[in-house]
Parts: sequence; structure tokens; C-alpha cells
Amino acid sequence: SGSEPIRPQLAAMAAIGDKRALAAAIGSQLRTDVDPLNATNFYTTNLFGIWISQGLSNPSRMYPYLLQGGLGLPDRDYYLSQKPDMMRLREGYRAHVEAMLRLAGFTDAPARAARVFALETEMARVHATRLESEDVHRPVSWTRAELLLNAPGIDWEELLAAAGLDHAPVFMVWHPKAVAGLAALLAK
Repeated sequence: SGSEPIRPQLAAMAAIGDKRALAAAIGSQLRTDVDPLNATNFYTTNLFGIWISQGLSNPSRMYPYLLQGGLGLPDRDYYLSQKPDMMRLREGYRAHVEAMLRLAGFTDAPARAARVFALETEMARVHATRLESEDVHRPVSWTRAELLLNAPGIDWEELLAAAGLDHAPVFMVWHPKAVAGLAALLAK
């Protein structure tokens, strides 16, 4: 079928049997693929974006910065705006997801695409706006314990170990509301 080249990745996803394994899978995919300060790059298809940099308020230390992610479209407004051009883009994106599922050989592509889009829309609802994201004073410092307390719903220990961040004692969370919201959605 059309999914032959990605069959190993699909099999790995299908083998995820519990929330701990899901956290490990998410962590294993994290990359330093965002740069909110130097390139104003907030976009990542991974559930969370990671950026390693000197602390903005403490430049004598390096910190992992944790950002929101996981959307197929560039940011939350693409999902939530009622402007006609955004609504047209959403319909085109949903049709694209459906076409990719069909080409990959999945059955019931329209229903699957609707579920993908519905999940991404729920994720967008907890995301910070672009304007909020550009505020360099918004990041908050969370210890490991605070990360677990402030963003329950995901096995952070497993995710961080899989991401190679299991020894980081402090995280700068650029999007605290979104990190907590995405973790809560993952719990569902």
C-alpha cells in the first residue's frame, strides 16, 4: 500500500499500549527545533518544542526551554479564527489530511481526518497566541517537581528520559498554560 515506506513508524505507533509508552514515544521525538528568541520560530509538529539556551534572566546557566507544539497548521489562529480566509485554509488542510490518509491506505479516511482535525483544534485551544509567544518575559522557571505538579497528565519522567533531558533540574517553560493544557489533553 501507499504506507509501505512508513510502515515501521506506523507499527511503532500501533505498539504504544499505555500512557507511559506514549510519553516515551513523544519524548523520543523531541528535538531542539524551535528558537523563540533568535529566529522567532515557535512552530514544531512535535507535541512540545525544545530550545536549549542561556537563561534570559540568568545567562550564567544553560536551560532547556519547553514550548507548545503539535499542530499541523502554523498556529492556533488557523484553527480558531472565524475569518473567511482562515476557514478556507482549515477546509483545505482537513482535505489534505484526508487525502494523505487515503493515499497511505487507511480505511474511512474522512472520519479519521475529522478526528485528527478535532484533536488539533482542541490542542490549539490551549495554545498561547502569537502575541503572547513573542513576549520574552512570559517564560517561567519550573523545577522538575513543579513540572510534574503544574502539568499533570503525562509521565514527565518517562518523556524526559526518552528526550535525554532526565538530568535537567530546571526548565524554562515558555508556554506554561499550553504545556499544562497539552498534558491534560494527553491524559484523555
